[in-house]
Amino acid sequence: MSETKRKRKGQTITPEQHCWYDMNHRCHHPTHPRYKDYGAKGIKVCKAWRDTTPGAREAFTDYMGPRPEGLVLGRPDTTGNYEPGNVEWMTRSEAVRLQCTTVKVQTKDGLVALADLAEAAGKDPRNVRRRVQWYGWSSEDALAADWPEYRRLTQQQAKEIYAARQRKPPIPCRVLALKYGVSENLCSQIGLGVKWAKATGAKGTQS
Repeated sequence: MSETKRKRKGQTITPEQHCWYDMNHRCHHPTHPRYKDYGAKGIKVCKAWRDTTPGAREAFTDYMGPRPEGLVLGRPDTTGNYEPGNVEWMTRSEAVRLQCTTVKVQTKDGLVALADLAEAAGKDPRNVRRRVQWYGWSSEDALAADWPEYRRLTQQQAKEIYAARQRKPPIPCRVLALKYGVSENLCSQIGLGVKWAKATGAKGTQS
């Protein structure tokens, strides 16, 4: 699909309009997959940009201007609403860091942003945040552990992961990732026969 144009219900929309659509739905439509991270936490879209306001989409796109290639819609104040003065185009890494800085950890020096602790420890803030927020790890464990991507599996472990992914229903990758100390992406690739295909007997090419 073109980066400059997308299709929805037979109508061509721009990347800026797509951002406006998703912004409204994750804040005001409970059926959106990410509503729990936005609307359920009280984050709203200002009235001028709400999808219930006539001309809102045009007002938003006029304010933001064209979206530069590869950038996403972000809020400098991640606790604030989507409104003029608190939205801008930013890189994904910038957006992730802003999310990480909202996670505070109690230390002997007081509350410190998890992102700062991660960078001081030489860790990727995104991975540390996932461990704390998604998997329930303590901040100490999340910061001390080596990132699973760099660990190697034994053939037996690869077989076990492959078998677990073939079950009906398959065991979720996030569960297998924690059990074997590898990434969810690696578990998914093993299940699809992309990685460790020779060891597991899957059709594919081992890499």
